Amino acid sequence: MSFRLNLVTLEGFMHWWAYKRQDRLNRGDVSAIAWFLGNFLALVALSSVFNLDNISSLVPGFALVASALVFVFPQLPGKIPSWFWKLSNVLLVVFLVIDFLRSEFVAALINLNVLLILLRSLAYRKKREDMQLILLCMFVIVICGVLSMSLSFGVHIVFFSCCAMALLFVINLRENGMDMEANAETFSSFSWPFFLQHIWRKMDLRHFGFGLFLFGILMSITVVIFVSFPRFHLGQVIPFLQLKSSGSYTGFSENVSFGEVTEIKEDDSVAMRIDIPEVANFPSAPYWRMLVLDYYFNGHLGVSEDAKMHRMQQREASRFGYRPIYLKQHYPNLGEEKWTFYMEGGVSRFLPTTGVYRNLAFQGQETFFFNPYHHTLSTEEVSPNVLFYQVTGMSFDPKIPDALLPATKTPVTRKLLNDPNFFKPSEYPATTLVVPVSDEERAFLNRAAEEIWSRVPNRDPIQFAFVASQWLAVKHHYTTSLARHTGIGDPVVRWMQSSEGGHCEYFSAALVLLCRSAGIPARVVTGFHGGSWNGFENYFMVKNTEAHAWVEIFDGDAYWVRMDPTPGGTREILDLNQAAMRVDSFVDSSVPAYLDSLRVLWYRRVVNFDNEDQVELVNGLSATMEAIIGTIRGKVEVLVHELKTVASDPFNRERLTLIFMAIGFVVAGVVIIRVVLARIRARAYFKFFGTKKRKRVKQLKARVLAGKLLDRYRRRLADHEATQNVRLSMSELQVIRFGPVDSWPIVNITLKKARKVLKTI
Repeated sequence: MSFRLNLVTLEGFMHWWAYKRQDRLNRGDVSAIAWFLGNFLALVALSSVFNLDNISSLVPGFALVASALVFVFPQLPGKIPSWFWKLSNVLLVVFLVIDFLRSEFVAALINLNVLLILLRSLAYRKKREDMQLILLCMFVIVICGVLSMSLSFGVHIVFFSCCAMALLFVINLRENGMDMEANAETFSSFSWPFFLQHIWRKMDLRHFGFGLFLFGILMSITVVIFVSFPRFHLGQVIPFLQLKSSGSYTGFSENVSFGEVTEIKEDDSVAMRIDIPEVANFPSAPYWRMLVLDYYFNGHLGVSEDAKMHRMQQREASRFGYRPIYLKQHYPNLGEEKWTFYMEGGVSRFLPTTGVYRNLAFQGQETFFFNPYHHTLSTEEVSPNVLFYQVTGMSFDPKIPDALLPATKTPVTRKLLNDPNFFKPSEYPATTLVVPVSDEERAFLNRAAEEIWSRVPNRDPIQFAFVASQWLAVKHHYTTSLARHTGIGDPVVRWMQSSEGGHCEYFSAALVLLCRSAGIPARVVTGFHGGSWNGFENYFMVKNTEAHAWVEIFDGDAYWVRMDPTPGGTREILDLNQAAMRVDSFVDSSVPAYLDSLRVLWYRRVVNFDNEDQVELVNGLSATMEAIIGTIRGKVEVLVHELKTVASDPFNRERLTLIFMAIGFVVAGVVIIRVVLARIRARAYFKFFGTKKRKRVKQLKARVLAGKLLDRYRRRLADHEATQNVRLSMSELQVIRFGPVDSWPIVNITLKKARKVLKTI
């Protein structure tokens, strides 16, 4: 049965293959496929531009909509008048001149490529224009991906590789003499359902599989090159290929108005991510210190001019960042653990840290400024994309050492307290004692300070700040929906005299004024407070909703101590012992957290892949190969030992039983597979050709069976004489085997009768 099915299906397959070879793609099909591949490539490239936040989406958006419209309705390019192409060249030159004059070079360059891609996608293209389109799309995708460092860059580059390889494959058909240029006639009666069905019916799976094989080779070579080549930053190799950020949050700048820090809380996006070396020493609600504001006047916070001047004097350009040497005398036991920060672009120039660390290093060459008075680090400009930096030996101690005078090596703020006339009021640290309010408001602050001092018997500055925070919490509640009030006098003092609620900026500014009125140097600090643990990739996420402001007060000796007057933060600050956090109490396992974990994987394994990762990967591969070789060696040794055992006693009963059982299973498996495959091929053939072809197959099967019976008759008649029934049966079989179908007798009855007659011979 299996042999007969194989003969039938083999002949049917030959007919099917001949039919398929006659039904190949014609010139119109190839032209349409090439045009659609090019336009899809244009859509992929145009969508990648939206990863850049610092480029206007007007031009890319218009180009994307127009290209998508033409892709859906391919008849439209044939209806564009010829004068449009002449006018478009003139308008393109005018637009580019204006764009290069009014915007950045990189933005204008990307807009130029976007418009060129649009013009190519609006027309029916020749081979040379298709090649130009591939280059334009590659340039846009690579530049936008490198500048944005977006996770979607990987998706865009994969789609580009697939489409570009397919388009190049189709373009090469021109080399074989096939004219591939699409025109209006190609899409005159275009219909998407008919086109897709038509292409699917004519598609050669061999070519599709070969294309997938080539794409797999390309991806493998790409991975090898990525792992092997040294790392470099495109903006440092080609300096003009850098985008400037459109700005940072004003709440994280050197001049802050009330409410600007709270406005950051309205943004629910992730501000930064931190790879943490060890969870056990991590507090449950860390404070990420960014910017110190020692200047205050009439509801405005800022960095004093004197502190800015000292920051500008500490300008450096290095990838190794800053190593605060003077911290060693205060913190000699800082560890070697490395914390990797992924700070999103457009947040701030100032880098979040906990304040105390051994060293801070960047991924590449970076220009930065260190403020020794505030112990803050900032870059020269706001990074437009993700900024990577690594902090070694970071501590969560809420105390920050004060800066030292160069001559005496004494803390500058303690010098201020011992000799108030040593510094001018406009010089730091004298700015941390300035109370710029009216006499009436100063009298109110002095009375409040005396009331608070009366509750602090030992005149301890930290206890004063704690009691003052309680005093504010009793009179005011926390709210972010505080309406702006206008009136005479200082807005913070006016708020303190009321019973209205306030946000962290009001509480912090109020505590600063109370401490300064009591003779305690104080300053406002902005940054982030808290965060959540990503349960998928084990890293810490800090969102913009965690933006916060708090206070640092001078303890009278050598340290600035963190104090959070916002209700709910004081008790945690006073407990200087760092309790180990409970990770399961704030693990984020939501769908957005999973999507964010993919972004971190992209940062870790692709964007932030450096020389150390290369060495680690090579060492890991070497260890894996050694383990595999060791496993194989062990298996071979076991096999050799078994073979020696078999050779010593090859024919015992147990071993012979296993051998015969194995042979039986193999033979049965081969027979079953042959029968199943034969039936599958027959069913596939019947399904493809339908009822008419099935009838043809049955006829072929009848001829084959009739021929087999005739052969058996001839072998039997070699030793016997043919009777009349035998001659009649053989004549009927010869009609079925060689005669036309119309002259056939009833096949089933004839074959059944022939078998019975054969048994009588």
